[in-house]
Amino acid sequence: MTEINWSLAMFAARETPAVLMRSVAAVLAATRPRMTIEILTNGNTALAQTIAGGLIQGLQIPAAVNLRLWHIPYGDKANAWNQFLHHIWQDQPLAFFVDGYARPRPDALRVLGDAVMGSHCANAGSGVPTIGFSATALRTHMLKNGGFHGNLCCVTGDSIARIKQRGIRLPVGLYRTDSLMETILAYDLDPAINEWDDARVVVHGAASWDTDKLVWWHRSSLLVYWSRQLRQAQGNLEKQAFKDFFDKRQLVPELLPANCREMIEDWMLRCPRLAQATLRGHPLRQRALQRLLQEPNPLPQSLLPTLIWSSVG
Repeated sequence: MTEINWSLAMFAARETPAVLMRSVAAVLAATRPRMTIEILTNGNTALAQTIAGGLIQGLQIPAAVNLRLWHIPYGDKANAWNQFLHHIWQDQPLAFFVDGYARPRPDALRVLGDAVMGSHCANAGSGVPTIGFSATALRTHMLKNGGFHGNLCCVTGDSIARIKQRGIRLPVGLYRTDSLMETILAYDLDPAINEWDDARVVVHGAASWDTDKLVWWHRSSLLVYWSRQLRQAQGNLEKQAFKDFFDKRQLVPELLPANCREMIEDWMLRCPRLAQATLRGHPLRQRALQRLLQEPNPLPQSLLPTLIWSSVG
């Protein structure tokens, strides 16, 4: 019996080489006999060069596993998603997505993948967190109400093929990539004719991962925390824009603006009172909006991936 070849995309940006390599080793330990692993470093040339310069050659890569290292000059996870879906994915029946600092547990890919492929209606699947201050509450919420966690999730090949065929892309610069992908997939790519259905995104309680804990008194951890708070403030604005786009206007996802700034600006013009209420009394949201509006558009060539290493010639 021929083993099915699944795919896995690992998004890396701010990780150290040591952290990323530990995550790659965990992915290799969790793979099925056949797997194509795509590491996408985005916005971190030094990380890509360090990994390609020798660290990746030291991995024990099974013969049936194809591991490839890509570099994208522009640092943005939404664009990395777009590049994988439209240019890197190779028609596998299932694609996993893992953040560069997350280490899937040995059976996580198997249990999640089998559950999604065994469903008659699933477009995607998600693992649940088990490590961290809010992990218990979030895990309970996801198992009861659904969800899509970017540390470990997957999308069926059929769904990716439809996304490609229709030219659906996430707005560049988006923070809540997970929420937007969940929305698109739970609506089965069309909110005008389909009701939201949690069954389209399978949440599996036995699929999880490990991460390193932040040491709060370290300067680097404080910087990570501050950056996360600012991105979450931007995410609050994005959430309102999502509701207007999908729930209120019921637009198809291929009509999403090209970048996050355009999406937020469009929402603010359409819903000025709600926008004012969302910003009023929230300095972080105001600062996030200011930063977003000042963000220049990236050069088109900086969005494209370049293959810099492959375990299979």
